[in-house]
Amino acid sequence: MILFGFTESATTLFRSNSVASRVISVYFRMAGKAYLHATLKPVLTHLRAMGDLEVDPSKETVPERQRQNMNKLKSTTGFAFRAIVGSADACPPCVGYLPVAEGTRPRVKKRN
Repeated sequence: MILFGFTESATTLFRSNSVASRVISVYFRMAGKAYLHATLKPVLTHLRAMGDLEVDPSKETVPERQRQNMNKLKSTTGFAFRAIVGSADACPPCVGYLPVAEGTRPRVKKRN
């Protein structure tokens, strides 16, 4: 590709606002949008329904509410993690092959 000739380092090639990085960004947005909505919408709906979850002692001065909010946050974090990990079979192949999604790669390969 011609863009490789103009970059000083391969590690920074897709960090710039080049045509290549914009094309890849649009492609992943199109390919992964339905997957992200299906995976994260229930998590965000659940989080939104929980209301205030402040745990900062300078903002939430009632210790019991801090503990309750911390427990709610831990529960919601677990819910989000399970939703993401459990969605590997629905992960689009182009997203599943990303280095950041390395754990999903074997499941995506097996599925295809």
